[in-house]
Amino acid sequence: MFDSLQVLTQAEEKGVLGYAIARNRRKLADELKEYLAKRDELLREHGTDDGTGKFTFTLEAAQAFSAELRPFAEMTADVAVHQITADEFCSGGLTSSQMYALEWMVKEDET
Repeated sequence: MFDSLQVLTQAEEKGVLGYAIARNRRKLADELKEYLAKRDELLREHGTDDGTGKFTFTLEAAQAFSAELRPFAEMTADVAVHQITADEFCSGGLTSSQMYALEWMVKEDET
């Protein structure tokens, strides 16, 4: 979900595709609030902010960060995402990488 949210955050579209992106961005962001808060807490606890919002880690700190975040990263959730037809999905200017990452937004063919 986190990776999908990153792609949704970067995508800017109009029309039906833009609407679906905006709705799914909100739904995933709401679902990930606890994870993101814990990740940010652990970044501050184990990392060193370089002044630009990026964190550096010693090997030991990176291992501790990863071990403490893992239970949160492995959580699952059912999110009722907004899906659209393949034609609507292909109507915008998404890159091939974005399309690959967001293919879960396409409704399954009902035939």
